[in-house]
Amino acid sequence: MKSKWPIFFCAVLVLTGPALGQPAGSSTCYSEKSQNVPGNVFDKMEISPQFRGQSGFGNYLAVRIPFAQLAPATPGNAFTDTAQVRFILSPGKGMSDLTVTKAQGERFKNELNRAVKESACLWRPGGFSGREMTGWVVLNIYYTVERNKNKNDFSLHVGYELVNKFPGGNGQWNGK
Repeated sequence: MKSKWPIFFCAVLVLTGPALGQPAGSSTCYSEKSQNVPGNVFDKMEISPQFRGQSGFGNYLAVRIPFAQLAPATPGNAFTDTAQVRFILSPGKGMSDLTVTKAQGERFKNELNRAVKESACLWRPGGFSGREMTGWVVLNIYYTVERNKNKNDFSLHVGYELVNKFPGGNGQWNGK
């Protein structure tokens, strides 16, 4: 008689995906369009949205995007690009409505789009008075690749800035 354990284990994985470390970018964390009415999506919040990855969002992007391949292979030159990323974070619904604009390179836009979607499960929505709210997140994301004399040797700087900050807000969740 065959064991039923493999079938049971697969059923448990399907039914408990997020609890067992569902992969970032899965369909339950990102959707193309929000089900929120536009008037119910805040532009600014007292408590800023928070990336919950261990090493910060800049490091997350540095690991997941092949920045050296995006820059020309000319030794001794620095190459930089900036993009604006905009998406909605909703409590219990995840990320939606992602757009990437203002980048010089189309490949940078595509890589950023992919990496941000994959990070969807790692974000906590912003809020007011300790309550999570649905809101827009607008980030300027920039990088610089500087090629050394050896074209395979380079230095990389990746950074980001939250554009839609709430004036006077504390900017972060406390204790969670």
